[in-house]
Amino acid sequence: MRSSLVIVEMALALVLLVGSGLLIRSLLHLQNVNPGFDAHNVMTSNVDLPDAKYTDAKKAQYFTDLMPHLNSLPGVQSAAGIYPLPMGGDEIRTSFQVDGHPVAKSEEAHTSLRDVTPDYFATMRIPILQGRDFGAQDQVASTPVIIINEALARQVFAGENPIGKHIMPEVGQGASEPVMREIVGVVGNVKSRDLSDEWTPESYIPYAQLSFGSLTLVVRSAQDAHSLAKSIAETVRSLDKDLPAYAPKTVEDYLNGTIAQPRFNTYLLGIFAALAMLLTAVGLYGVISYSVAQRTHELAIRMALGGQPRDMLRLVVGQGLRLAIFGVGIGLAAAFALMHFLSSMLFGVSTADPISYVAVVSLLLAVVIVACYVPARSAMHVDPMVALRYE
Repeated sequence: MRSSLVIVEMALALVLLVGSGLLIRSLLHLQNVNPGFDAHNVMTSNVDLPDAKYTDAKKAQYFTDLMPHLNSLPGVQSAAGIYPLPMGGDEIRTSFQVDGHPVAKSEEAHTSLRDVTPDYFATMRIPILQGRDFGAQDQVASTPVIIINEALARQVFAGENPIGKHIMPEVGQGASEPVMREIVGVVGNVKSRDLSDEWTPESYIPYAQLSFGSLTLVVRSAQDAHSLAKSIAETVRSLDKDLPAYAPKTVEDYLNGTIAQPRFNTYLLGIFAALAMLLTAVGLYGVISYSVAQRTHELAIRMALGGQPRDMLRLVVGQGLRLAIFGVGIGLAAAFALMHFLSSMLFGVSTADPISYVAVVSLLLAVVIVACYVPARSAMHVDPMVALRYE
């Protein structure tokens, strides 16, 4: 019964350790994902311009006036605005038409649409692969323009140069209808909602041509970005004392928020796995120690008949390893059967990942050897004369 209990403990520990190992490798993969932008030292802050006070033209002018003030702050390298912010939790998803390729409404492709000011791509260090960035020339009265990402370019214009072509996102402003927009640039892909997501089609419209009212300021600093929060709020109020800049948060905070749940799952299962491994080690130590105590007379006879200490070590550790082999065998079978429940929580790693299984089995066997070594040392130092005298 004692041996059976240790075998069950070992099997359960192996299942938990395998699950924990898979989640750890998945978390490491997530942390190494390239989000498509440089999140280091970028502070964000939200600004809402009320419609009752600001017309569309005044909204665009406000942010045009604000950017030079932000760029003049000590330590600021560049500043811009966007709505909605990648990883911010919001999304504007719309269908769009391609000029010269009319399709039924139900068959239209979709894109995530973002409203940006000039220098946004430079501030976030998103590469411009073709064409140009938005500039001061892109105003409401000028040619409607749009920038698309690499994923949309490949989906719609595979093998073609998209610059100069036209698409029409189904988004208007006020009473105005959606219009065909000229593609003036192609930028790199960005993870918008979650680091585990695939690259999705995205497009960007200059804020001056489509003013939603809200913008998230993104300000890159040469120093710790947290030091900019107060200065950004004061700069926003310097142009309008009634406007608050709220929810200051670094882009790194947003990134960390996307992996908060995977990190919690990993820590939680890791704690259970560590406790299970500890219980396994204690249980195995107890079983082997009790066995050595029960077999003192036998061990003494073995030593009296010429047995060597290494023979006693091999005997005791071998007993523990036999229990371990049974436990590992049962645990591996259970892990293969149960790990598919974790598949939805994994990223970049398979539920049958051989590295995780080999590492866990190796770790568990190492713990078994350590747990058996202490009682094995006692067996190695049995004095035959003393033991037989007591018998």
